[in-house]
Amino acid sequence: MATAKTGERGWVTKLKSPFQRASEFLRGVLLELKRVVWPSREEASAYTVVVLVTIIVVAIWMGALEIVFSSLAKVAGFGGGG
Repeated sequence: MATAKTGERGWVTKLKSPFQRASEFLRGVLLELKRVVWPSREEASAYTVVVLVTIIVVAIWMGALEIVFSSLAKVAGFGGGG
């Protein structure tokens, strides 16, 4: 009789297990988020400006390289022209 109860308990435990694990995970996430030292509004704005300027500089650089290499390819006869 003990094995029947153990088997029954195992089935219920397996059924609840994903929900319990998800709940524990979310509790852990919330605890970690409470420990985070968030940047101030000024710091976040400064970081955003740095990222945007970096993106613009890299985009200009890549565009310039595209123009140079496509011009070289046309001169060398590899360009489709159209």
